[in-house]
Amino acid sequence: MIDQIKMASRFAHKDKSHYFSNICVIDGLVQCQDFLSGITLQVDSDINFCCNAAKLNQVVSKCDPANTKFELKAGNLEIKSGRIKAKIETIPVGNYPFFTQEDHHEFEIDIIEDLKNVSVFTSPDDVRVFMQGVIIDKNAIFATNGHVVVKKEIELETDIQSIIPTKSIIKFHGAKLDCGKISISEKSVEFIFNGGRMFTRKIASKSPDINRMIGEVKNPISVDDFIEDLKIINSMCSDDKTIIIGKHLETRDGSAKIEDVNLPDCAFNSDYLINVCEISTHIDLSNFPEPCQFEGDGIKGVLAGIRI
Repeated sequence: MIDQIKMASRFAHKDKSHYFSNICVIDGLVQCQDFLSGITLQVDSDINFCCNAAKLNQVVSKCDPANTKFELKAGNLEIKSGRIKAKIETIPVGNYPFFTQEDHHEFEIDIIEDLKNVSVFTSPDDVRVFMQGVIIDKNAIFATNGHVVVKKEIELETDIQSIIPTKSIIKFHGAKLDCGKISISEKSVEFIFNGGRMFTRKIASKSPDINRMIGEVKNPISVDDFIEDLKIINSMCSDDKTIIIGKHLETRDGSAKIEDVNLPDCAFNSDYLINVCEISTHIDLSNFPEPCQFEGDGIKGVLAGIRI
């Protein structure tokens, strides 16, 4: 049970005064969550309890997994492991808002890596809530930060649009669990792995039809032809990340230049352009100053430039 407690504790709210800072073990399951996301794991326990996750994790991290006992006595969780003895105050299990998903549809697909890659193009704290996460729609995932729109094709036949918060995606990716299934309902999405599931509440918003912004690459340029030069210039940019592209590649303030790149005249935020180049194979710069299309392995998108 110790390994499951340590894993689950990562998902608890960091504010120890908050109710979601607790961990709950009930009927062979252990759960931790915050406002957005959480995890449920199968656990071998013959007692039910709820207590502060950080305190419990601190204790069990010092215990021997093969020689640790948990007991409930007088409203406290008592932990014994060799010479270690600890006591943690508990709260009623019935008061914990244990998350369960209802009316869901399961799909066999592993998309956490794709979600993480696309989430680079979201804006997690934007007031436009549909930009705060990655949009799952029929056979595709989408993301936008207002400057870039990206679409990644996936094999997922669902009619339920879902916006998964980027903050949840980052946490799930960091857990490094092999999730071969997802479960989608109207209000939540679960990522299922052997022995448990990670869950997130969906962003309660509908996305505009950003797919209509994406077109075809008509005059493709291989990103391999200039991405290394782009990274060099990006490292020399000041706070102004605008780069000017044409015969040369240079910063807007003129402090750095790489000569003879011989690309169409245009200008972009260098961070956005690098992110696009890292997931794509070709980009069409000929459409500048209108947004420029790009494409890659199952990837399509559009990048807005900067008018100089």
